[in-house]
Amino acid sequence: MHSFTTERLLIRPLIAEDENFICQQYTDAEMMRYVSKPMTSEEARKVFQRTIKSNAGSKKLVLTWGIIEKKSQKIIGFQALSWQKATQTPKASPANIKQVESGLMIASKAQGMGYATEAIGALIEYAFNYKSIERINVFYANKNLNSKQLFDKLKFTYDVKLQDSSTENGYQYIDKHHWHQKYICQVNM
Repeated sequence: MHSFTTERLLIRPLIAEDENFICQQYTDAEMMRYVSKPMTSEEARKVFQRTIKSNAGSKKLVLTWGIIEKKSQKIIGFQALSWQKATQTPKASPANIKQVESGLMIASKAQGMGYATEAIGALIEYAFNYKSIERINVFYANKNLNSKQLFDKLKFTYDVKLQDSSTENGYQYIDKHHWHQKYICQVNM
């Protein structure tokens, strides 16, 4: 698992010192409004410990990075790639391609500054160029217009025929051959 940088961000594997920040995000009602009900502190700590173990494990079904603002050296969010079975449907490609789901959470105080675009853009670039991923899938609450705008801005495909009318979630995807943007300044092995 690599760290990588963008113009304003360091994106590195989560570390033990990130626990309080992550738990604050998971227990905050405003942050969780489009995800699920807020977790209790105990639930959030258990999720964090599983995340750290997953990053260190040999299977690496889910990889999670902290998003650090270079200027302040403070964590402002986190993002992940998941190779696990789909948590939601539909999948855009029934073909046997190497695809993942991605997710992102940026702290309220860091929203609206372009960090989400920069962070997820770098993660997409990393997945396509260093993990040999062919497709990235994203799911988000339809009420979360900022997520829809973010993925539209990054040129994710939104196909009305692929939306699952049985849920309140939107779905978009991007294939490797459609990605032509560059956000990463450096990858640290």
